[in-house]
Amino acid sequence: MAAATSLPVALVSVRVAKLDKGNVSIGNVLGSNIFDRLVAIPAGVLIAGSSVVNFSVAVPMMLFLTLATIVLFAFLRTGLYLKKWESWMLLLLYAFFILGMALENFDVVNWVPD
Repeated sequence: MAAATSLPVALVSVRVAKLDKGNVSIGNVLGSNIFDRLVAIPAGVLIAGSSVVNFSVAVPMMLFLTLATIVLFAFLRTGLYLKKWESWMLLLLYAFFILGMALENFDVVNWVPD
């Protein structure tokens, strides 16, 4: 679901990056993520009335989100310029995230006890 809803943001970001407007691309992605956390989640909870949080899923995801944010900003410290190898590293980091969540989901690993 997350990939499907983020695909339009990714496509717009790629398009503006091809137009040599990398700052717009980065702003688009970061702005979308901030909007999701500060508007989409609370609005959904207000409409639904409540939300149950499964900490065995939420804690590893939030820790990974924090790590990914730190890595991204470390890479962007050079004038908001992302090098090709840094881009590959971010994609690899995402692949590790997907693998980790799959392993947690299938009870291969258990980072946060139930």
